[in-house]
Amino acid sequence: MGVAAPHVIGAHEDTGCPAANDALAHTKASLDLPGVAALKPHLERILVEHVGLRVLIQGLAAMLTDVDQVAFAHLRAGLNPEVGLGSLTPHLVEVLRYVDGSSAHIAGAHPEPLAAVHAMLAECPAPATLSTARRLLELEVTEDGTGAWVLAEPGTGARSWLGAVLDALGVVASDPIFVAALADLELEDEAEGEGTIRVGREAFQLLSSLLVANLAAPDFDPVGTRAMLEDALSLRITDAEARAKLDALLDVALLIAEPSADVFPQTQALMGCVNQADEDAAIGGMLYDWLTVEALPLDAFLDDAAETAAVDTATDLRLAIIDMLAAVDDRPALAGDVVLVLGELVDERAAPALVTALLAVQGQGALHELLGLVDGVEACRGLEQ
Repeated sequence: MGVAAPHVIGAHEDTGCPAANDALAHTKASLDLPGVAALKPHLERILVEHVGLRVLIQGLAAMLTDVDQVAFAHLRAGLNPEVGLGSLTPHLVEVLRYVDGSSAHIAGAHPEPLAAVHAMLAECPAPATLSTARRLLELEVTEDGTGAWVLAEPGTGARSWLGAVLDALGVVASDPIFVAALADLELEDEAEGEGTIRVGREAFQLLSSLLVANLAAPDFDPVGTRAMLEDALSLRITDAEARAKLDALLDVALLIAEPSADVFPQTQALMGCVNQADEDAAIGGMLYDWLTVEALPLDAFLDDAAETAAVDTATDLRLAIIDMLAAVDDRPALAGDVVLVLGELVDERAAPALVTALLAVQGQGALHELLGLVDGVEACRGLEQ
């Protein structure tokens, strides 16, 4: 008695929340495109028969429950088609074309990197992997008295570690001397017997495998690993300025490989996972292609992904991902289920159809609708001020 009955929303009542059919009209229309048809049986198998849709909805619900107004602001800015994720879309499309063989720059299909990603999703402990990803995204650096980057306490750094690495990589990748040195790279493959020399792309893949294996080793030697990289790369570069650029990249990238660093145990565990999942260094091979093929837009990608004072796209995307990872960090069972579903979407059966479908829906307005849906969720939750 005296307690008001709960309000029941009428069928035609304006709640301020977007209707699903309206919010996702272009996305739903994209499902009828010819390039998407082959994906439908896989979606039905994974999302319906394997109850993947329920798992993904539970994961999304957990994220939406935990994120706050600041997190939504980062997500909106990070997904902004004009200056956020949209600015990276052309580069992501190039990656998909590289995988399915439709690239205008490199002949042939390269499904191996996606297969390596699937192996990591399927074989690596999901909670630990997601926690490490979050930790690396949160990592910050600051300059010491000599101008070199050093790891900083959370919240005290001048910028993110990832941003500093991307900037240093961009400087190196734009130097023709470094690119020429990669093309001439030679490395002895001791596993195949004395005198077996790998050159070019195969040498870079071998170097990538050795680096990952060293990082994953219980008796990891940071000094020896740095010497290995310098022997393979720096000694082939006689120009002092070009060598300084490479040294600067190694300095900041290997900060997470210092055994004294708090993040090192997580880094080592992640490298152990990569070492098992990508035995043939397919991801290293893709990186080599991006570094050495002049027509590929690696420099442009690094520019678009860089942290800038004007439009901090990278920071917004990074913080939005951190927020989402934090939401599932305390739910290891749910995190594992979500990762398994995502893994099924990129397994050898579904991956080709998924890549074709993503290329087909590119430019159909799905990203704009996703941003609108995020805004709608915020409004529905009463977060608008």
